[in-house]
Amino acid sequence: MAKQAFGQQYCYKVTSYTATCESGISNILCAIPTQPGQVQNVGVSSVQTGKWVKTGKGNNATSSLVLTSSFAQGDGVVIRATVHDEAGVAVPNATVVIDITGAESHPGLTTGPSDANGIAELTWQTQAPNKRGQGGTAPGA
Repeated sequence: MAKQAFGQQYCYKVTSYTATCESGISNILCAIPTQPGQVQNVGVSSVQTGKWVKTGKGNNATSSLVLTSSFAQGDGVVIRATVHDEAGVAVPNATVVIDITGAESHPGLTTGPSDANGIAELTWQTQAPNKRGQGGTAPGA
């Protein structure tokens, strides 16, 4: 493979082959290589919290995100951030570092990569109290 220049777009077509056959050619795939660790000027336009709520039973069960800022001890808190560039365009494959502070601190939690709409998400599990009702994540904002 030839040496690549960072920041320049490259387009590829690929095939898969064995000793006896070769696949058809793929669609054109394009990418702009960046240097490892390179950071763009991006921002977060919104942060939302919620929890996954399961409805239905068996094969008909579905989960949907319900936006809320109220959680019980033992709940999984979903935190979503929408990432965009300087022009307001969604940035895919970005990660966001989130610090949780308060009665319980968790600095440096990192979301998974953002989707095509720029939405990066992580789930933080609050602690449930023990069988005697003691402990667990303290109430707070």
